[in-house]
Amino acid sequence: MFIRTKNGIYKVTNDKYGVIEENGVFKIHCENMGHHWYSELDVIAKSDNLAELIDCYVVEHTRLNVKPVVFELDTNLNAFKNNLFTIYGAVWTSKGLIYVAKMNSEGVLCLI
Repeated sequence: MFIRTKNGIYKVTNDKYGVIEENGVFKIHCENMGHHWYSELDVIAKSDNLAELIDCYVVEHTRLNVKPVVFELDTNLNAFKNNLFTIYGAVWTSKGLIYVAKMNSEGVLCLI
């Protein structure tokens, strides 16, 4: 399962050093100078499918130093599914556009 917050997307791992769910509340493990605690996350959306949580795709050319291009979710990306381009899933946050996933060779988005 994946959750979306105002800061990005997290995978719920339910291990003690990741994101856990307790009684419907999602928490993330935090550590500072040897002190450990969990901080509650403000969840916007949750899904088993990472692609359902992203806002847009960003396509970058792997060999040329050109500006990445942002595409809407309904764009057919088949022309870019080759070794010349890298496709990312991204979300808009208060800090701007953040890349959260990378499309693998099978066309599946994987959290980065």
